[in-house]
Amino acid sequence: MTIDCKQYGKTMELLVLRKNLESGIKDDKERERIRKRIEELEKELELD
Repeated sequence: MTIDCKQYGKTMELLVLRKNLESGIKDDKERERIRKRIEELEKELELD
């Protein structure tokens, strides 16, 4: 498996977003924005 810089960056972004979501976000709009971004990243990285 070969990982390029873009994939690595997206993977790190995904990890941070998941951690932030797990830590609890009180703002509903922000929580939904993070969930959508997580879905986008999972599709781009073919993790869905």
